Amino acid sequence: MTPARRWRASVCGALAGLLILTACGSSTGSGSTTTSDQSAGLTGSPIKIGLVASKTGFNSAQAGPTADTADAWARWVNSSGGIDGHPVQVLLRDSAATPATGQSVVKDLVENQDVSAVMVNDVSVEAAVSDYLQSHNVPVIESLGYDVTSWGVRPNYFMTATTDTVMQASYAISAADAHAKAISLAACAEAPNCVQAGMTVQQAAPSLGVTYNGLVKVSASQPSFTAECLNFIQKKTDFIAMALVFAGTGTRMVKDCLQQGYSGTFGVSSGSVIGATLDEIPGAKYNGALNAFPWWVDAPAVRQYRDVMAKYAPKVDMRNVWLTATWTGLQLFRKAVTGKAANGVTRQQVLEAYGSIKDETLDGLLAQPITFTAGKPAPRQPCFWIYSYNGGTGTPAAHQEGRNGNGATGGLASSCYDGNAG
Repeated sequence: MTPARRWRASVCGALAGLLILTACGSSTGSGSTTTSDQSAGLTGSPIKIGLVASKTGFNSAQAGPTADTADAWARWVNSSGGIDGHPVQVLLRDSAATPATGQSVVKDLVENQDVSAVMVNDVSVEAAVSDYLQSHNVPVIESLGYDVTSWGVRPNYFMTATTDTVMQASYAISAADAHAKAISLAACAEAPNCVQAGMTVQQAAPSLGVTYNGLVKVSASQPSFTAECLNFIQKKTDFIAMALVFAGTGTRMVKDCLQQGYSGTFGVSSGSVIGATLDEIPGAKYNGALNAFPWWVDAPAVRQYRDVMAKYAPKVDMRNVWLTATWTGLQLFRKAVTGKAANGVTRQQVLEAYGSIKDETLDGLLAQPITFTAGKPAPRQPCFWIYSYNGGTGTPAAHQEGRNGNGATGGLASSCYDGNAG
């Protein structure tokens, strides 16, 4: 029985002429812009969503383009009549991967812009703004959330992506899927959750038939990763899990390891899965898990995402899990408030609308059915998508293992982990 099959025992299981990116008048934070509609004939008061994203700074290569996805989504929604006749506005603020900046721009969105909800696409500021957002009863809609003290803990945080500790365990699951015998972690020194993955993988690996060879911290400022690569090779590691920002740091490590003769697989998961980045090193072998839907599969809901991005954001590379996660979060917001926004929506009404969501999969864009209960934290999300890819070959392969979490077929079918990860 292959390691992947042994896992089955532990896996159950807006219109043309639309004005976009116009200055919104706030002086707080760089990159303050608004997606707005001035020409589509929508007469309702705007429904405002605050998007806090690291357009600059740490993780900007991965999360920065989410602003383009939110813009395309809003333009598309507005071209179709908005939400109950109200135009959608997405107010972008650059948090610059700095907690103090994040706190400042969030405060502006809540107190000066009167947003109905906020999305935070910056791993560096999530924890710094969570107390404020909860104390002001602000609905927080997810793209990819990593702060384990907020997602699944705070009742105003509406989690839709895979629980972070499950994604950490997915490194071991991916190693088994790649038929690897030994896994090591390269963990970023910049964010605590990178290192936290080591303990989760250490716990999950044995039941999957994979040996855990330990963790090494690496920094984006390192000039070389040769020493770490030689260490992996000496330990006979054939799966290097890259718990770090893959764009830049990770790709340099891949190049260094291949130069030293490493012939195994690189574990790239979650928000690091970006097609253009994986293609930087042709021939490199990748395997990992996605906590947002795979952009390449042939399914109606995915084709709609690709069509909207091609029409409204044609210069943006849509092969990015941060972008598909942003799309999912915004689509769920639309689903939640449609039919309830005749007179606009307050933050309290958004909270109540989310509380009415039951067993929702957005036609397979969610890895498992989502149910929220008003006043309660979002439940654990144990499902994800598994992929493999050789850099430069064009289209990844989707792998479905164990229990199918969302009931979808083909490449949109998800896999679920029922091990000890929280």
